[in-house]
Amino acid sequence: MASPTDVPGVAEFAASFKS
Repeated sequence: MASPTDVPGVAEFAASFKS
């Protein structure tokens, strides 16, 4: 499984999930 940071769109998902 590729790293989460290597997947496009993860930044938005992480931001929405972290916020």
